[in-house]
Amino acid sequence: MGWDQGRYYSRSKRVNGRVVREYVGGGELGQLAAEFDALKREEREAERAAERARRATIAERDAPLDDLDELATQKAEAALVATGHHKHNYCVWRRKRRMNVNGEETRSLIKRARSGDETTVEQVRELLLVPVVIEKMGNLARRAEMAYIWPIAGDDIIEREAIKAKLDEMRKELHGENPTPIERLLVERVVACWLQVKDADYLVASQKDGMQVHQADYNQRRQDSAHKRYLNAIKALAVVRKLAVPFLQHNLTPGNRTPTTPKRRRRFRPCEVSRLVARPE
Repeated sequence: MGWDQGRYYSRSKRVNGRVVREYVGGGELGQLAAEFDALKREEREAERAAERARRATIAERDAPLDDLDELATQKAEAALVATGHHKHNYCVWRRKRRMNVNGEETRSLIKRARSGDETTVEQVRELLLVPVVIEKMGNLARRAEMAYIWPIAGDDIIEREAIKAKLDEMRKELHGENPTPIERLLVERVVACWLQVKDADYLVASQKDGMQVHQADYNQRRQDSAHKRYLNAIKALAVVRKLAVPFLQHNLTPGNRTPTTPKRRRRFRPCEVSRLVARPE
């Protein structure tokens, strides 16, 4: 926009994507067009300044929310990485592909690892990221239970499954609602000791006839030892749960006030009692 050689006023505009120059004219018509364009420019500058001020106010107001959003994003990304996810092409989160636990490749890997092949260490570590594999291969408590169940049940599938169902029922009853990790460990110990006691009882009852003295004495001492371990496991579980009771009572106190110990009544000495009795009214 401007005057061409001081005689004609022209302005630029865009037509079909191209910038073209439009000649308005000279004299009073050009002067009026120039003043009109100047007013338009001032209005546009004022609108831009108001928009910048509005955006600055919004940015200042949203700054705490932006910080919170960044913190939440960091937490979410950390949780996704911890659960085995990764960003595909730096934009979409996807879970990492894991090995098929029930596939032929996995069975071959397990066979090689059991034979002592050191080249399978990394693959085995990747396989152990699956919770099901850890539960099946790394739960020594279940393996110890099966070591007791197999000699008792033998090839009888019904008896074997019935004993396992009984143990699961005991765990469910002893766990209760919201058990702590320590309570879970102690419940496993109680169940294992119960199985040992019953195994010792079964052995004593099944071989009481025709048993030599030293064998009977050994079985009896084994039975007594298993019974003591069973009682100690029950006692440990009861103590842990008893220690958790005061904390629950503190939270359940009305008004969440700390329970106070009642004050003891003062005991007067004999000399104080005589002075109180002799004191005139």
